[in-house]
Amino acid sequence: MVIPVPAFSFPSEQNFKTDISIPGTNLYKIRLLNTNMKNVKEESLSVSAANLALTVNLEARMWKFIVRTINSPELRFDSTTDSICFMSYIPFTALAKEWLAGNTEGLYDVRKCEDCGEYFDVNKTDGIYGNPGDLEEFICFPCAEHMTAREYYERFIER
Repeated sequence: MVIPVPAFSFPSEQNFKTDISIPGTNLYKIRLLNTNMKNVKEESLSVSAANLALTVNLEARMWKFIVRTINSPELRFDSTTDSICFMSYIPFTALAKEWLAGNTEGLYDVRKCEDCGEYFDVNKTDGIYGNPGDLEEFICFPCAEHMTAREYYERFIER
């Protein structure tokens, strides 16, 4: 017996619901209902515009890390243009403001890898420290895996 299944369609008038939150925190929870799909478009914000909107002075790699940490499929960082791209129903500036407040409150321990320059939350990302006593000179595991013992010795111990 074959049961007919209606074809799925996503018309422009379809309403939808989505939840957005910053993983691992209860900082921000938004429920968006009854958004008209024909009004939804992708928006982008340059790093300088994001800095201006939030009155901060963060480099592009830090914004890339913030976007990665927020972890929403509708939010991405475009490294070729150094811009933050998101769907118009995503309140990016509000999410980023809450993330920055959480960082100020100590929810994240953000360190820059001394080798590749990317940012990591060392509470969630494994890595090694060149100066473990003072927890300085963080090296992420991808970079550490490519570093030889001799390179590590010459860079951090021999000095």
